[in-house]
Amino acid sequence: MKKIIFIFFFNIPSLFADTTCIPWHAYHYTNSVPLQINKIKIEPLNIFNTDVPAENHKIHRLANLLHIKTRPDTIKWQLLFNTGDKLDLRILEETERNLRANQYIKNASINPTRVCGNKVDILVQTTDSWTLTPGISYGKSGGSNTSSAEITEVNLLGKGKSLTLSYAKGIDRNGSLLQYTDPQFNGSRRSLTVGIRDNTDGEQYNLSFGLPFYQLNNKKSWGLDIQSRKQIIRLYSNGIISSEIGEDSDFLGFYYGWSKGLIGDRVKRIRAGWLYNTVNYHGINGSTPSISSYKLSYPWIEYEYFQERYTKKKNFRTMGRIEDVSLGRNFTARVGAITETLGSSDEYFLLSTRYSEGFQPTINQLGLLKLETDTYSGKGILNGSTIRLTGEWFWFQNHNSNYYLSGKYNHIDNLLPGQQIVLGADTGLRGYPIRYQSGDKSFVATAEKQYFSKWYPYKLVKFGAVIFADAGSAWGQGNSRKIIADAGIGLRLVSTRSTGNSVMHIDLAFPINAPSTIDDYQLRITAERFL
Repeated sequence: MKKIIFIFFFNIPSLFADTTCIPWHAYHYTNSVPLQINKIKIEPLNIFNTDVPAENHKIHRLANLLHIKTRPDTIKWQLLFNTGDKLDLRILEETERNLRANQYIKNASINPTRVCGNKVDILVQTTDSWTLTPGISYGKSGGSNTSSAEITEVNLLGKGKSLTLSYAKGIDRNGSLLQYTDPQFNGSRRSLTVGIRDNTDGEQYNLSFGLPFYQLNNKKSWGLDIQSRKQIIRLYSNGIISSEIGEDSDFLGFYYGWSKGLIGDRVKRIRAGWLYNTVNYHGINGSTPSISSYKLSYPWIEYEYFQERYTKKKNFRTMGRIEDVSLGRNFTARVGAITETLGSSDEYFLLSTRYSEGFQPTINQLGLLKLETDTYSGKGILNGSTIRLTGEWFWFQNHNSNYYLSGKYNHIDNLLPGQQIVLGADTGLRGYPIRYQSGDKSFVATAEKQYFSKWYPYKLVKFGAVIFADAGSAWGQGNSRKIIADAGIGLRLVSTRSTGNSVMHIDLAFPINAPSTIDDYQLRITAERFL
């Protein structure tokens, strides 16, 4: 009897522990009262929620049955917090974004569920996408056909690893690919990618291994990249192949990066590395390249500035998913000293910059700006600059329609053999043959009115439609600037439960004031990543 009383007495706190717990939504949280993470429950959900009548048909149950659900450990290795850590809602949001960035996860949510004293429980929920993708695809753009057959699994055995075996027949070449990617190599944060590509005009091998900056507060990063490639590059004039150049290249690069981590909403990082690249050209069918080869071997150092500022959008780049859009000011600058002493064929000073920023003047408007430059300053064949400028503007009228405007400008004043800026059906002018215009400069502007249907058959496919107009020109290298334009209509189809975020585009475009040699219309059927 005494023993029973003793046990009861010392277990009184546990008997009343639950009475101090309150749901998170009823808790008034402030940063001044620190909470410690207690329990973390990880709940990977299947593709369809069969508790919902609209997702409880035979096709849904069969998909869930055949699908291997993401393993809890696969999610656990990606969490940026652990039991015992101080609760930080910002870290929960960053982890959500990282999880949603995985192709095999359709959506992710991380929320505190209840508070017991100074401890808080966390629920991590993810919804899977269908990850095994066997299939055959066909595309037609600007009068040219593309097709492919592949089998891809981006969540092998539920462990987040990717395996691809594919065959593609494209505009420039036919080829097969075998590639394996492991973003959590050996249960760590290190990433491994190995790929082999066998093309009708050459072959390619690539290996990359490293530790990325997997979170904003990371202090170090490193990486190694190796690539060997042989291919034939085709140059175009008025949409017709004008010449062919053979290119053989070998690449080796490695780097180490360090940072003080996240300070406020900003991250500053430094990377230093070495790049080795050899390129050899040879003529095909009587063509003669302007140069035969070049070699780069040099050290470089890079500065990165990243501002954490995000917004969530639907019907942005795709449909049926929550998309994380970065609006922060992001800037990267890399400098390199290229000298013959270190093994390069010529001498240059390299400066590469990357800048992007988003603007949200109102809740219904959003603008994105991106600028990229690469400048080789010296006396060799690479001397010159490359400029790429992109601006986009979105006006979200309601859940069913958007306005979209975009403008792109490209300029390369040091084109190498096999390089060419082209404009046509595959690069923004949907009413013209592929690669219809060419040169060393181009611009293209697009305006679209986008519609999104509420029809969602079996919760599988989302549908949309667009009315569009394009205008632009490619010029230089002896070609004068001549603005061409088109207008048309299109359909958009998105498989919301499968990986890849691919959007099927079916566009019917009509050239405006085109010469008689151009067809009256172009039917363009392609799979793209954006609406």
